[in-house]
Amino acid sequence: GELEAYVKGAKFSNEHDYDEALSKFKNLTKEIPDSNLQNALVKDFTNIKFTREGAAIPDVIFKDANGREVSLRSFKGKNIYIDLWASWCIPCIAEIPNLRKLEQEYKGKNIVFISISLDEDKKAWIHKMKELNLSGIQLENGDSGFEKMMNIQGIPHFILYGADGKLKMYKAPRPGSTSIRQIFDSL
Repeated sequence: GELEAYVKGAKFSNEHDYDEALSKFKNLTKEIPDSNLQNALVKDFTNIKFTREGAAIPDVIFKDANGREVSLRSFKGKNIYIDLWASWCIPCIAEIPNLRKLEQEYKGKNIVFISISLDEDKKAWIHKMKELNLSGIQLENGDSGFEKMMNIQGIPHFILYGADGKLKMYKAPRPGSTSIRQIFDSL
């Protein structure tokens, strides 16, 4: 209840504040009789560190449509623009033409575009990819836990990592915006 809401709303500007808050949080959860719940809450809270600007890319592995494993960290050295979406999400689908256009505009630049599907139904995801003729790097969230690490509350959600492998923008502008182009041009 309250602790879960606190975890979802927590934001930290630096490492020190985060570390302090984590130890306070661990003390609070000691009151919880259910140790599974206690561990789950602490794990969720620990994951929030990935949503902080400057946080390193988490070491997560996704799978592509053919079941090949792809590590997010393998793209370090390039700026990474991530689109979290799902086949059933209407606003997500509406952004795809804008995303395509953006990819075309920045082809050959040091930016990699990665779409990560939150579909639980793999068939639905693969069907939607074919239907929309999606190309580029298409991955499924699967059991990576990435959406929890990044505390995703709604989709579409766009995330931008710098070439140094650190989080630049937790909530990057949508591909249809002019501001994303200004950000890309400044990279």
